[in-house]
Amino acid sequence: MAFDTGNNIGAAEDPLKYWGKAVTDAYMPVMKPYEVFKVQISRLGLKPADIKCVILSHGHLDHAGAIDNFAGTDVPLYFQNTELKVINEAVAAGKKTAYIPDDFKQMNQLNIKGVDGAFDVFGDQTVVTFPTPGHTPGHQSVFVKTGDGKNMILTQDACYTMANMMAAIPPGLFWNIPQAMTALYTFKIMQSMGGQIVPAHDPDFWKNKPLGPETLSYLG
Repeated sequence: MAFDTGNNIGAAEDPLKYWGKAVTDAYMPVMKPYEVFKVQISRLGLKPADIKCVILSHGHLDHAGAIDNFAGTDVPLYFQNTELKVINEAVAAGKKTAYIPDDFKQMNQLNIKGVDGAFDVFGDQTVVTFPTPGHTPGHQSVFVKTGDGKNMILTQDACYTMANMMAAIPPGLFWNIPQAMTALYTFKIMQSMGGQIVPAHDPDFWKNKPLGPETLSYLG
């Protein structure tokens, strides 16, 4: 299973052309072509077709940019239906915003699966997605049962950093602040019940943490 795919390779090769000036003026990627999703998973001895499924937290350029790596495969890619609606509207508008239309130009070659609400991915409660709107209308996070009693809550952009949750600070880019705050309170409750919160964009949190192909287990 994979959670998100990161940037499209176009963001590494020519970000100004691929993302457009308005986006790169606000957010210039620091990425090399060898850091694209399919190259990174090759370090684990895997090809995109080997992945059992992909869960997409949302459709923003830095999270769903490389879904084209799965074109022509049967690998299911799970989005909340609410997010798919926003993606379709963004593609139809044709503007380069946090949603890049070209990221989705191979949608007809992808095994896209829309879900509504909480979704038990494998039917055994080991991986459960659940809606955490606020950053986007259809953002979702993931509960992962690790088997060692240290279950992980993968928050992605519903909680950029631990400070967002601990100090009740909404994400810097948001669609709806009240819903974003509800997600943060949800994570705090889950942490109090023993869940390990894993923020996607917290450099302090990730400092000295093992990265693939090493195994990430207890996060501390």
